[in-house]
Amino acid sequence: MRLSLCVMVVALAVVPVAAGGTEPNIPSDGGGCYFKDVDCGTGSGATGTLTESPGLYGYSPDAAAGRCRTRWARATRSNLLGLTVFTYNEQARWCWNGLKVTYMHRDRWPADTHAGWAFDGNIGGNCTNEFCTGMTGASTETVWTQGKFHVCLGALGINYCSYKYPRVSITVNANGTSSASWGGA
Repeated sequence: MRLSLCVMVVALAVVPVAAGGTEPNIPSDGGGCYFKDVDCGTGSGATGTLTESPGLYGYSPDAAAGRCRTRWARATRSNLLGLTVFTYNEQARWCWNGLKVTYMHRDRWPADTHAGWAFDGNIGGNCTNEFCTGMTGASTETVWTQGKFHVCLGALGINYCSYKYPRVSITVNANGTSSASWGGA
């Protein structure tokens, strides 16, 4: 029993919960490992672009002219075994006319939650809604989001939890180029 419990602690990458059941005071990127001999897994990311059907870009006249694209990005957390325990996604659909961004829509969502990890919600971002009202008219626009995930071993009589706060940011330009970054997974 003791060996299997140790394997679970190592595979799930846990941190202690402070007295009273509140989250520990940790940096926004999760702060690393809280046990000296435990590797807490790894974070990674991926990004790409695609062109979708014009109807997905709202009523922008630039969609008909072929000046719309979608940039997606994700932050992924893997455990010690290399298995994905969660993914945090963001995508931005935008249109441009060569001088300014004319349409912006952002989506964000969790995926691939496994091994006891749970999504606690979107905790930050710079859009007031998914349509990113007001984020058009400049030659460059950036949308970002931050989520919160956790895993706990309380069911085993051990009060240990790990928290991660992945961030994803997408920058789009009036010439059709874009870029993305991620962290905190």
